[in-house]
Amino acid sequence: MNSAQRCLAIGILTVTATLCGSGCAWNRVKINDPDAGVRADQVIPGKTKTADLVRIMGSEPNSVMPVKGDRQLYIYNFGDTKTKAFNLILIEIGKSNSRLDSAYFFIDPNGVVERKSVSRNSREVPWEWWAFGD
Repeated sequence: MNSAQRCLAIGILTVTATLCGSGCAWNRVKINDPDAGVRADQVIPGKTKTADLVRIMGSEPNSVMPVKGDRQLYIYNFGDTKTKAFNLILIEIGKSNSRLDSAYFFIDPNGVVERKSVSRNSREVPWEWWAFGD
């Protein structure tokens, strides 16, 4: 094998190794129950009791806080994270988009949902891979 053939073989091996070591990645992380916002729509203030709230939401709240007047605040946190990236051997260029929401339920002293507040940030989380700006 002469030097020109050797250089060609090394070049082909280098390109092949680079292409084999590169690729794209898509990752998704759902935080708690991503359908919690939809489930929260079923809670009716003044009618839903705490046992029904836990059943509707599908789990115990993430936090329970005592509130003035023997009331309680049930807090559910949920959301979505999407990551898209391009990998090239030792370099990865990617972007993660995270959207987090909370559902707050104020419980009266009789164990009935008095009021609710649900954020709606995580419904549409875009897939983006370009990490350098918009």
